Amino acid sequence: MDLSYPISIYPDLKLTKDVAYYIDLIEAKPFFWDICRFDHSGIPRVDYGPKTGLHWNKTFICQWALANLNQYLKTDKTHHLRVYEAQIEWLLNNVEYQDGDRSRPLWYNHFDFVHQGQSYPAPWTGGLGHALAISLFIRDFRLRGQKESLEFAQRLSWFLFLDVEKGGLMFKKGKDLFFEEYPKPPFTRILDGLLYMILAVYDLADQTGIRHVQDKFEQACDTLERHLPRWDFEGCWSYYDIHGRQLANPSYHAMNYCLLEVLGRITGKKALREKAEEWQRFKEDEGLRAKINSTYFRLLPDSCWHGYRDPRNGSMDRGLQPRKDLLSAAKR
Repeated sequence: MDLSYPISIYPDLKLTKDVAYYIDLIEAKPFFWDICRFDHSGIPRVDYGPKTGLHWNKTFICQWALANLNQYLKTDKTHHLRVYEAQIEWLLNNVEYQDGDRSRPLWYNHFDFVHQGQSYPAPWTGGLGHALAISLFIRDFRLRGQKESLEFAQRLSWFLFLDVEKGGLMFKKGKDLFFEEYPKPPFTRILDGLLYMILAVYDLADQTGIRHVQDKFEQACDTLERHLPRWDFEGCWSYYDIHGRQLANPSYHAMNYCLLEVLGRITGKKALREKAEEWQRFKEDEGLRAKINSTYFRLLPDSCWHGYRDPRNGSMDRGLQPRKDLLSAAKR
């Protein structure tokens, strides 16, 4: 399996009030966009297989918007701007409200789902797409100057900062503060989801200057630094979640080290940047690549991945088939 993956940090990234998103996702076709089907408006729907079918999912829609936003900023091509605007329009047209309360906007997934053996009957929602929407609408404010977008992003934060005991996404215990992508115990704490969510908190703090938001960002980063070894596989790769039962596949791993590097730059935390660098050593070390591949496939029978597509030829590695009871590879 080719361990390289076409995700990278946005070039010339500014660490405060940037319009660009932190990482480029436009070329993330293996695993990301190849499991999507785009409707006539260019909105991605995720193919969850023959039993579940095609469904819109806010996470992929937000990621596609951010991917096209970055591409527009790089190329000035209006096609990417139109695609970006179509995703924004879809999100605004399809927003729902918890218990009809218009101060509590969110998006539900209207299909049954199983993640890590836990059932999520429709309608359900998760934290990653919600956090990405916050980051997206803050950037929409920066790009187009529409105050409504910033106000909407701030309204979305209700769910992010609501304690999990009350049905939200924030978990606090002692010094620890986690944001839960899947807010149902036992919490899996998927690394890429946590990193995206911490960055959404940073976006809110960076844009608004609200002290309690900045405090939560700093506490979450301290928590991440303390627990980072739990996501580390022998100093050369990342685990998918905090329990260390399966290695991240190459797409998740690329997000992990890129987003970790970004947080290291923002916070000045040396440990985050050093770990991000360690997780890229495989690029220059054939022995590490062999070790990672061997471990990945050894753990795969108990993991949740779909057969992974090699970025260079699009073929399915080893003819692997997805476990139908664990669709978290298309978790968004």
